[in-house]
Amino acid sequence: MVAVSGILTPRTLDHGIVPAASLLAARRAVPCVVVAPEVHVGRRDLMAAGVVGAHEGEPGEGGWWIRLARVAQTWTPAR
Repeated sequence: MVAVSGILTPRTLDHGIVPAASLLAARRAVPCVVVAPEVHVGRRDLMAAGVVGAHEGEPGEGGWWIRLARVAQTWTPAR
């Protein structure tokens, strides 16, 4: 599951879209990753929030699509 968030801070790990996505991912037994314009948390905080990775998106709409495509390639099983 991929959550697209605003700037990722310790506060946004506790409130908003990230904890909701993490909970849904856990219920489905799939990993949760976050794409945000800026990431200001470390790996330990991510893991404590149930998030396996966070990726910064490039500025602009096109940059977001490029980042999401890369995340999808990383987290989608090969067929």
